[in-house]
Amino acid sequence: MEETDLRPDQDITADLEQSRIKKHSLQLDHCISHIKQNMNPFSKDVDKDLLCNISTGQAVTIDIKIFLLNVETLGNKQRETFITECSADKERFEKVIKRNKILNFATAAPKQKIYVAGKSLAIRMQRDLFVQLFSLSLEQTLNIDKVLAYPLTPVPLALCHIDGTICKTDKSVLLKILEKEIDSNPPERCDVIVYDGFFIMHSIRDVPSSFGNISKKN
Repeated sequence: MEETDLRPDQDITADLEQSRIKKHSLQLDHCISHIKQNMNPFSKDVDKDLLCNISTGQAVTIDIKIFLLNVETLGNKQRETFITECSADKERFEKVIKRNKILNFATAAPKQKIYVAGKSLAIRMQRDLFVQLFSLSLEQTLNIDKVLAYPLTPVPLALCHIDGTICKTDKSVLLKILEKEIDSNPPERCDVIVYDGFFIMHSIRDVPSSFGNISKKN
């Protein structure tokens, strides 16, 4: 394959190019600078009685600390309790297991809520997605201003709220809005009749068991 030039050899000297060395050195400087801006979790100055989040440098509450440091012990205790209950009651294995309340670093993070359609919902950050877009804009000379012109939501905002939940608005509302924008007169004659199949099907009281019988039902 190599002699016929069907598979080119790997160029191991690519990392020695001047542009590649400059890029790697810049990435290393950024990494070192970021590390220096954060706390050292192995420093002797850190309070041993506190459990700190390496990412944020903040200490968690006592209940979260107890849960995280004893999670293996608590899990083993629940496993032994479940085995004991199954031994005493044969029907216990198929019964519902009580869901445990998880306490972790994400629990300690402050949560902001918004009110959409009368409901209180937590705001979900799209930080990782923004970082990926920004990285692509630098590597592929992508116009980040054009990218950010679109909403970072699962579906377009015309169809959903800012938290990603679908708008639940009746279709008749759009029809009423469109009717206000135009002036129409009743038709003098009827050329076409359009039947709403779903409306007819929902209006049937005794629904047949097959689609063929539904089409034959008057």
